[in-house]
Amino acid sequence: MSGLVSLYDLLPEYVRRQDVERAVAPDGSGPLRLLLDAAQMQGDLVYADILRLYDNFFVETCDPWVLPYIADIIGLDLIDDLPADNRRDLARTIAYRRRKGTVSQLETMARDVTSYDCKVVEFFTRMQWTQSMIHLRPDALATVDVRDAATLARIDTAFDRAQHVADVRPAAQTQGLYAIKKIGFYLWRLEAIPLRGVEMAPAPPPAPAGAYHFDVLGQPLPLFAAPPPLERPTDAPWPRVDEFGVRGPISPWLIAESPADFWQTAVVPPGSVARSRGFDVFDAAGNRIVLTPLPADLCDWRRAPAPPVPKGSVAVDVRLGRLLFAPGEAPKGVLICDTFFGLAGEIGGGAYAQDRSLALLPAEVPDVQTVTQTGGAPISAALTALAGSVARVRVVQIADSRTYGNETLPLPAKFETLVIQAAPAQRPTIVLSGTGAKPVFGGNPVQGSLLILRGLQVTGLGETLSFPDGIAEIRLEHCTVDPGGGPSADGVTARAAGVLLALEPRAVDATLSIDHSIIGELKLPVEMRCISIRDSIVDGRPFGAALTNGPKVVVERSTVFGGVSCLVLDASETIFDDVVTVVQRQDGCVRFCSFTPASATPRRYECAPDADRPEFTSTLFREPGYAQLALSSPATIRQGGDDRGEIGVWSSLQEQQRIAHLRLRLAEYLPAGLIPVFVFAT
Repeated sequence: MSGLVSLYDLLPEYVRRQDVERAVAPDGSGPLRLLLDAAQMQGDLVYADILRLYDNFFVETCDPWVLPYIADIIGLDLIDDLPADNRRDLARTIAYRRRKGTVSQLETMARDVTSYDCKVVEFFTRMQWTQSMIHLRPDALATVDVRDAATLARIDTAFDRAQHVADVRPAAQTQGLYAIKKIGFYLWRLEAIPLRGVEMAPAPPPAPAGAYHFDVLGQPLPLFAAPPPLERPTDAPWPRVDEFGVRGPISPWLIAESPADFWQTAVVPPGSVARSRGFDVFDAAGNRIVLTPLPADLCDWRRAPAPPVPKGSVAVDVRLGRLLFAPGEAPKGVLICDTFFGLAGEIGGGAYAQDRSLALLPAEVPDVQTVTQTGGAPISAALTALAGSVARVRVVQIADSRTYGNETLPLPAKFETLVIQAAPAQRPTIVLSGTGAKPVFGGNPVQGSLLILRGLQVTGLGETLSFPDGIAEIRLEHCTVDPGGGPSADGVTARAAGVLLALEPRAVDATLSIDHSIIGELKLPVEMRCISIRDSIVDGRPFGAALTNGPKVVVERSTVFGGVSCLVLDASETIFDDVVTVVQRQDGCVRFCSFTPASATPRRYECAPDADRPEFTSTLFREPGYAQLALSSPATIRQGGDDRGEIGVWSSLQEQQRIAHLRLRLAEYLPAGLIPVFVFAT
């Protein structure tokens, strides 16, 4: 609707009647109406621009191009390509300056600039000094109470309660912290990625009855907490960050002290969507299980917890993601959980925002078939229903995060765009069980332009996810194709190789795209057009190699574990953790990459020296620090990217830029004489 009064409606009635009598347009409009409508269109544009100019007076509503001008008014230097929000940093600058130098302001500013949870610690308050009668510190004891388990568990963390002697060594991650001039910024880098309605895996023998893994694959994984953002009132004192306000692994002592902060221990009214910041467990009917969680060490299923789990309680090992009910209290049937798992960034699927855009024509409506585990048809039935569809875009949408398997998926004989995807905020698991040589996508010969898998997790040790020929382009977006490896359900032995991703040898005209995904080994025909990998992890170590005798490969901002041999290679900001052999080295180019010695690659541009090898927080699939660069990695890896950031799959997170921006802001807000120390809690 126009913001201006219609010019034509302002005319007298007799003029409008005469204009209708001289109609010249098919809709009955006269020449005067056509003229005024053209003027009205231009007037509406001017009016909308006036409204937009008014919005541009305010930092909350202005266009991005206006931000530097507002920043110039208050004397603030903005940072180009800031990973966090420049708008938020600019909007709070006045509030920062009013509270300049206070610990609460520094915490808030560090979080706003880096998007990391931050706890600021004045290390001089944790140093031992002689007590003063006019400044008593009853909690600052020179010696630690060795009977206080809670205090002992927090030593050398951001929430340390013990006192330390002066440390004159240069400040580092774990040493040289406790000095008068040093102030610590503890940063939590890992994301707590939510999973909603995921099936829990029963623990196999020798685990007792009522033992479960929170992870659907049965792997030992630490449980994470994701608290809501702190409210920061304008005029009230800003709140300080505490142990319950950071995104990170749940501590056993915290759940012992405050179980209700991580598990909903009270009955919630039906229909309520209240969720715990930690985890919730439901029965097959969706009823919340209300019990008292007790921290326990369940690393050895053969050894019963001591003392035994009492009635009305449940033993939880938050470090391994395991749960044990009291004898006879385990619900019947499948258990469902809402939980969080840790990862450096948002790849591989989960309840986070994903680009779900489809190339639709104007007024085009896709044919969507919805799949649910309860009360719905299986995936194969939905694909069969789409076989007779005439829509150009056909979608199979899985509306929950349950586990599917033991079915062959028949693709339509002919399609233009076919999408098999998870619904928003869901990540279903497809189990390839016992398929053997039978392909997952079966049926008649296929002729398709584009097949998209989005938001799915595909698992099955020793199985193959094979795509038939006849599909011009295949895309995997935000998917996890279980590569295997990592600890198994017993927490000791290693898992076998997982799912092999393959194309039939006749698929020579196909293109395969991997985007924001985690996959295992690739088995592709060398004659196919190309494989594109972006912002992904390829883990071929459980299989022995990531790609053998492959086609042309284009890799951007990824991490590849395992050897690679291919026809042509174009790579940018990628870490290759094993030997790379390229046949046609006169073609292609690699830039800002890391290779191992003995790799035969095309011409290189500003790549890291082969002698500088990356080190990782973890190389085990599904661990929170999976593929995250360790702080001990060489500077040529951590700052070797095109934008002088780190290379590898987490390049887009721009960790180095966040820290550089924080240092720049601290030059303005940090009290004189203090030395900032950055300590990464995760």
